[in-house]
Amino acid sequence: MLPSPDAMVSGNAYWLLATVRPFEGRWGRRITTERLNAYKAAMTDS
Repeated sequence: MLPSPDAMVSGNAYWLLATVRPFEGRWGRRITTERLNAYKAAMTDS
């Protein structure tokens, strides 16, 4: 499980890369350029 979110924006939880990096690879998920771009886009759309 992830720790508490680093930020809440419009009711959505967000974590800093430094927070989630230690969890990379768990549960079959990897940090990819595509995931980072989608994450950044979601933050700017809010």
